Amino acid sequence: MEIKAPFFFRNSWNKSILDLLQKTTLGTNGARYQHLNTSEIIDDLDNPLFLTLERNNSVLGNVTFCKREKNWYIRYFAFEQIFQAQNISHKTKKSNLKTAINDFFEESLKSENDCFYAYIDPKNVRSKFMCENFGFQTIGKLKTHSFSRLKPKSVANLEEIVDLEEVQSLNSKFEKNLFYTNFHPKRTKIYALKNEHGEIICSARIQKARWRIESLPGKFGKTLVKIIPYIPILNKLLNPKDYRFLVPDMVFCKDNNPESLSKLFEGILAKEKYKLMLWWIDEKDKLNHLDKKISWGIFKLFLGNPIVDVVAKFDDSKKPKIEKTIFVSGIDLI
Repeated sequence: MEIKAPFFFRNSWNKSILDLLQKTTLGTNGARYQHLNTSEIIDDLDNPLFLTLERNNSVLGNVTFCKREKNWYIRYFAFEQIFQAQNISHKTKKSNLKTAINDFFEESLKSENDCFYAYIDPKNVRSKFMCENFGFQTIGKLKTHSFSRLKPKSVANLEEIVDLEEVQSLNSKFEKNLFYTNFHPKRTKIYALKNEHGEIICSARIQKARWRIESLPGKFGKTLVKIIPYIPILNKLLNPKDYRFLVPDMVFCKDNNPESLSKLFEGILAKEKYKLMLWWIDEKDKLNHLDKKISWGIFKLFLGNPIVDVVAKFDDSKKPKIEKTIFVSGIDLI
């Protein structure tokens, strides 16, 4: 479709887009945080399209899509503060910004793709605003699991898989999942746990994430961020100024064995010299049902299991098969 200034399409990011994303604080009430490794993540995006709002050669707003065949993932939705305030306080008021974005959604669904989808915090006011104003529907829910070890132990039969062909047959279990993509980001690693016969019994792909935490959920969220550095044990897992963790995805576990999965995760933490993982998984996924059979670590007591909504916009004739398990790519959430 064609668009007119001050809106532009770009197939690659520029410094002005990166500057906007790097200073964007995510969240509105409860948890608030910034991504610290955006310059690495944005360079790893698959088939991106940047829809920008520009003035005087400066990007004031950006919606980034990862074009995945007929399903387009909304990776970034960021605007300067003046637009955020206006959008939230005038929910029913029409604006050129809202009209332009909505027209893009509608025209694209008639021609190029079947669906737009995104992951949102259901408690985030701006995210809920986007859903309500652009006609997105909740089609699924992801559960957040945290796996932490203060002193993760090495696992002898864990190894990094360099040849993707070795895990290709295992990946086939994901091909029928909703929103599946076989794209592998450049900075990803794959680890596998093997038995005495050299057979892979458990595996996962991982990404590294870095956030700056400005506020945590709850009434005393801002205060808690300030005192965490002085709380024993917790301060070894969470540095609010540079919150580092691993994100697994494409997790395979033969026979859904909780002991194998726990060994895999702990072994990966030891290999990478990290202490914490955050794992997002569809509530319908069978591995999610291992929740009570795994010792997740002390950080679970602090974080709990926050829910992330999967929202989508689609034409009724192209409605996704929401009964399917949703494929979650870790890079999409960091």
